[in-house]
Amino acid sequence: MYEVLSTSNITVNKWVLSGHSTGGLVAITLAAEMKPGITKLVVCEVGVASKFAKQSFDSIQALVINGSKDKLVNGRSKKQKEAFQNTLPHSTRYVTIEGENHASFRHYGPQMMDGTRTITLDKQQDIF
Repeated sequence: MYEVLSTSNITVNKWVLSGHSTGGLVAITLAAEMKPGITKLVVCEVGVASKFAKQSFDSIQALVINGSKDKLVNGRSKKQKEAFQNTLPHSTRYVTIEGENHASFRHYGPQMMDGTRTITLDKQQDIF
């Protein structure tokens, strides 16, 4: 969408990128490329480092949201978690939603290796 809108007659001066899981990885990669106008990044349930995010992009405000019951993200090793954090701006804020798991963040069905959520979908969406 960024490429389409940035080459059209529509003027967009500021971008906020967001993504969940693999979509969050794509958002991090785009932000790291320093596309003009990207000012904020919100990613949810992303636990792996972007191999494409090699340069610093500290001028972007970033927020990472994870669920306490997300075993896909929380099951990563300390080394994997540090590698992920090193691909983000130094000022990144991290928020945990207690009781939320990976699949329920976007209303997926149950996923192998994921934890069991302990809050309702409605409660989770209210918190988010």
